[in-house]
Amino acid sequence: MEKTIWSTKFEFKEVVNMLDRQKCSVALKSYYKTQDEFELCFDLFPIFCTKIDWVEKTAEEKRKYLQEMTDLELFNKIQNELTSIIEQITDQKKKMSSDINSTDTQQPEK
Repeated sequence: MEKTIWSTKFEFKEVVNMLDRQKCSVALKSYYKTQDEFELCFDLFPIFCTKIDWVEKTAEEKRKYLQEMTDLELFNKIQNELTSIIEQITDQKKKMSSDINSTDTQQPEK
């Protein structure tokens, strides 16, 4: 999914695989310990952003791009986009868990 935030085009993953979910989970666990929102954003951005202005970058380059950003408003908009992706993942996980728990596990009567 392509998002233009001011003049910069970001492409975010539309399909999240299990490895991405695991990396996200590790980042969130670290966040719950430190409560450092900047570090969480630095960890999540390379996972979910695939291209910046149509250019593929390595995870380290994406992280460095975000860390060196000077515009706090742009950073905030990126952070909001990441938050919406995380909410989608969390909703999917809750739905999956709910579906599993709602399965009838009782034995049929004889």
